[in-house]
Amino acid sequence: LLGGFTIASHGESPAAIRFDAPRDLRAVLFIPDLRLSTRAMRAALPESVPLADAVANLQRVALGVAGLATGRPDFLRQLTIDRLHEPYRAAVYPQLPQLLAAARAAGALGACLSGAGSTVIAFVDSLRQITRLEGAFRAASADLDLLEVTESFAHQELMLYEALGLCEEGEGEKLLISGATALGGRVPVNLSGGALCANPVVATGLVRLAEACARVADRGEGDRIDGMSKAMAHAAGGLAMQTAACMIVQG
Repeated sequence: LLGGFTIASHGESPAAIRFDAPRDLRAVLFIPDLRLSTRAMRAALPESVPLADAVANLQRVALGVAGLATGRPDFLRQLTIDRLHEPYRAAVYPQLPQLLAAARAAGALGACLSGAGSTVIAFVDSLRQITRLEGAFRAASADLDLLEVTESFAHQELMLYEALGLCEEGEGEKLLISGATALGGRVPVNLSGGALCANPVVATGLVRLAEACARVADRGEGDRIDGMSKAMAHAAGGLAMQTAACMIVQG
């Protein structure tokens, strides 16, 4: 945000106001391998919108701009919740709601469609949140049905929930208790039992890959789970999991 924050109007009397954005504010852009026509995205918009939606957006714009002007970037969460164009453009860009939800769950101050798309922009005020957002965007864009992660100790699974962007920092326990990572949850994790169940040293990551493949590939051995077609296998090395690799497999 090198140009600061600028509000401009056009028409008979164009006007603009600029102020400095909060110093630590960072923008994270997710640019998917998807090309969307600006014309098609504009055609998705209705000629008129409900009054309640217009009022809701005006309220959020006022709160968001006032928050930024007074050093309160947390109001970006209000500013980036839209009811005027994103719900309609999601018909052309069906992955959008999932990407926005993943960014917010990973701790973004706010997230929204950038222009007509397909880029999604999210805001953070901490450099370490950038890595978490990257993982969240990748997992959401992959549209995963299952994760197999390498967790040699119980607490590592909670750490990986956060590192992979499934939840905000410190929220791993709540995610586990919610059932979101169990069979039938939002993102099932380690249905095999993971490394806590069997941890062959050196080959742990390969076992995660084999388990992921077994769940999405129909090998006629009863391992496949109906409805699962894409999974991610995670391998880690080092006492603090300082090296890692993620592989996505699809049946």
